[in-house]
Amino acid sequence: MLQSLLINLPDRYDHEQRLLPYVLLFINDAISEVQNEALICIDKCGEQYEHDEIIERRQLGVDGDDKIDYNTNLPPPFTCRPSLGARLFVRNNTSRFFLTVLGELTNWRPETRLRSAELLLILAVFCEEHLTKDLHRTLTNLAKAIDIEQASHHEHEHLKVLDQIEQVLCLMAKFIDPATYLRIVRPR
Repeated sequence: MLQSLLINLPDRYDHEQRLLPYVLLFINDAISEVQNEALICIDKCGEQYEHDEIIERRQLGVDGDDKIDYNTNLPPPFTCRPSLGARLFVRNNTSRFFLTVLGELTNWRPETRLRSAELLLILAVFCEEHLTKDLHRTLTNLAKAIDIEQASHHEHEHLKVLDQIEQVLCLMAKFIDPATYLRIVRPR
């Protein structure tokens, strides 16, 4: 149903940013069929986005740094780098909810923090080096989330959140030039 809304709705551009977080969360579902359907949905949205928007990017060959192996160390269920259209579709629609996801990393409910960390990991896969947009806020909120998780011990949920945050940080280190974040994390 979400796929139909995201692709066939005449005024879908007005609703993409509202519906996309739900589809992205389904990528982390416990049932593999739901994960696959969510990935298919994002791929189809990416194909639609490619058709509508990105002909010039394909012609110019703008698609990341050649020194980075984009297909390794991706979290499950990803087996390879998402398509260009899927990545651009997600990147262009995350601005509306990205800061909210970061804020939810420090929520008082452990389940909310876990879902936020899972969504942030999915966004890291799709956004790659474009996570630098709000890097100072991202790193600050990740540090706060780590402090909260280390201080709380809710039935081992904190370990899951810490694992998700570690994976996000590993992907960020892979995609983002160290000169970008060293200025933020080094003491002044």
